[in-house]
Order: sequence, then C-alpha cells, then structure tokens
Amino acid sequence: MSDDKRSQRRRRTLKDGRVLLPGSRVTYDCAIRDLTETGARIRLQSDSIMLPEQFELVFVADSLAYPAIRKWRRGNEYGVALTGPPRKVTARFE
Repeated sequence: MSDDKRSQRRRRTLKDGRVLLPGSRVTYDCAIRDLTETGARIRLQSDSIMLPEQFELVFVADSLAYPAIRKWRRGNEYGVALTGPPRKVTARFE
C-alpha cells in the first residue's frame, strides 16, 4: 500500500527552473524533478536556502512563471503546489 497522497499521477522530469522571490528580483536556480498539473518537486543547489511560503516557479525553457506555495521540505528538495495560471516572463534566465 502506498502512502502517496497525490490526487494526480506525477511525471518524472528534469527541467531547468528558477525560484523567484516575491517583491524582489532575487532568484534561485532549481531543477524541476517531478511534475503534475497542480504541483512539482524541485531541488535547489543548497539545503541552506529556506524558501518562503509563497513564490513563483519559473520554467526557464517556456519563460513561464507559476504562482507557487511551499508544501514540504526535505533537505534541498521541496514539494510545491502550483496555485494559478502562469504569466509570461520577459527577463532572461540564462
């Protein structure tokens, strides 16, 4: 029996992402590891970074930023809920 609480099946992925902190231009690189229509598992480069409860998750290749909420943390990995439609971002994330 699984203890997985997701209502949707996750897809394994490996996409470049950025965490965009609210009210600032501060970003953290991340890898988007698993993805559903309503959430993702992301991995930051360091476990010394503590994400705020709310932020935007940028999918670099698509130039889309989704509003997100931190759901859980294990070291440098986070489970996040995508809480709304994306917005197109014009800043270059290279």
